[in-house]
Amino acid sequence: MPKWYFVMLLLPLVAKAQSWQSMGPFHPDNLLDIHFIHPDTGFAVGGTTDAARLYRTTNGGLTWNLQVLQNQPIQYAIGSTQDGRLFCSGFEGQGLYSSDLGLSWNSMEFANGSWMMDWTQTPQGKLIACGLNGSIQVSNQIENGWTVVPSTTQSWLLALACSPEGQLWCVGENGTILKSTDEGSSWEKEDLEAPETLTGIHVLNKDTVFVTGFNGLILRTYNGGESWQRIRTGEQNLNDLWFASPLTGWAVGDGIILHTTDGGNSWTQQPYPLNYLEISAITGLANGTLYASGKGGLLLKQTNPMGLESQHSVFLLFPNPSEGRVQWLKPGPGTPSVEIYTTEGRLISTQAPDSQGVLHLSHLPKGTYILVQGNTRAKLLLHPNDF
Repeated sequence: MPKWYFVMLLLPLVAKAQSWQSMGPFHPDNLLDIHFIHPDTGFAVGGTTDAARLYRTTNGGLTWNLQVLQNQPIQYAIGSTQDGRLFCSGFEGQGLYSSDLGLSWNSMEFANGSWMMDWTQTPQGKLIACGLNGSIQVSNQIENGWTVVPSTTQSWLLALACSPEGQLWCVGENGTILKSTDEGSSWEKEDLEAPETLTGIHVLNKDTVFVTGFNGLILRTYNGGESWQRIRTGEQNLNDLWFASPLTGWAVGDGIILHTTDGGNSWTQQPYPLNYLEISAITGLANGTLYASGKGGLLLKQTNPMGLESQHSVFLLFPNPSEGRVQWLKPGPGTPSVEIYTTEGRLISTQAPDSQGVLHLSHLPKGTYILVQGNTRAKLLLHPNDF
């Protein structure tokens, strides 16, 4: 296990709701990706060639713990796997994973020492990673067994995403867009006249995909890649984007945040603190909160940007989808029982989390359930591998 240590960082948020708020910078390192598993609990990753740097918050960004992993290189992407672990892909084929919600980290290696710039997981549980010189690798587990598959390109592949239905999309240099419909075993290159480097991708479903790129480029398809529209160009490079719905989304890049409410037909620029710093990544939560990270240790937050109102708040079910063992991040003495409903509203079970905040639901058949506890609720997909 690599060496790591914590540094507590405290900086008050300094802007009103529905504007971008600065949560840093805490350190001049570049923060290349950001990921939240709960409205309170999130991570940002980056570092240098000889020390990975991971920031962890458990209070929605009010404070961040800095974890420095010596002898582990910079990490490019972070996310959650279906078995409840955190996973990072990084420099020179080195990656990291955590089985305790980011308190400690273990190292792993990809095949051939290839730099892996991004990764995703299919609904069936297969892990897919992409990176240097067109490298694409697949595995059924984080720790080992990574296999190189043909990718039909030598261009650097920078971003990867999977649709809810299982289609995989990968983008990179020289306008490269690859698509796979067989869990990454084979890939087809999209016929696209776009010489720009493509940097970010957001897949809403098997038909609707948005892509960002250099020169302010945003691409969109509504037909699964049969045709692509260049819906925006500009001067500033874009690095990432995130959509809350087919109409509402954000794109970020070199000193710029863009917002659309009409599916990308038009975009407006949003101001943010420290706008001389480039933004690398953006993500959003079900409660409407947005987070972004970037160069120079930049960390940003926007609360409820769409003015979302709901009777119910959201609590974490982790992992989700799950095979039945579900962690709730806020257990406590006297935790009330959780009611489990079908999507048709039929109550089928009531269960209290155990002393570790775990619900044991493997006895339920495959399907989607609504879990309710007081005025909080969440949607859970059980046994995804059985679909």
